[in-house]
Formats: sequence, structure tokens, C-alpha cells
Amino acid sequence: MLEIDPQNLKALFRLAKGQVGIGYLEEAQETLEKALAIEDSAEIRKELQSVSKKIQDSEKKQKKFYGNMLGGLASTELYNEEEIKLQAEADKKAKYRKCNYWLVIFSFLLLTSLLSLLLIVTQ
Repeated sequence: MLEIDPQNLKALFRLAKGQVGIGYLEEAQETLEKALAIEDSAEIRKELQSVSKKIQDSEKKQKKFYGNMLGGLASTELYNEEEIKLQAEADKKAKYRKCNYWLVIFSFLLLTSLLSLLLIVTQ
């Protein structure tokens, strides 16, 4: 039918439903957007929202699957750039605190050793 009348809403809607049924979500989304451009219908909008939700769910599942497959190297959560920068800065500060801690201990040991040597030499 679409070959004869590419603007047929009923045929476009049925095509989109079929595409969803076989897992062609992106194609179904494009088909529904084409149908929505022809006529603004609540039913088409509802189906388009449903397909968009399925696409998002599918992307989350894929991200989780590949994250688990890579041993947690890929995060299952979506972070924006600001959160990534803040986390990197917090990690950097924690690293410096740890280094400063060992530096203080080393300095204390060095100072006590020097004081012990000074006491030995002065006696």
C-alpha cells in the first residue's frame, strides 16, 4: 500500500507496529515520525513515546550488558561531563591526601632519626 500511497497513515502506523514487533525500533521511530509529520494524532504520538521509551530501555540494557562483560570498565550509569570532572577532582584530592599522609610520616621518622643522631653525637 505504501508503494501506491506513501502518505497513507494507516499503512505507516501498521508498518511501525510491525517494525517494533521484530525489534527494528529506530526504523519504527522514523516511520512514526513520518506519520506524525503527515497528521498530528494522539495515537501516533502515544506509540512514538512508547517506541522512544523502548529504545532508551534497550540502550540501558546494552550498556549494562557490555559493562558487565568488560568487568565493570564501562559504567552502567550515564554521567554528564560535570559529574565526571567532579569525580576526577575528588579522586585527585584523595590521592594527594594519601601522599601527604606518607610524606608526614616519612618526615617525622627522618626528624626523629636526626634528633637521635644529634643526641648521640653530642654525648
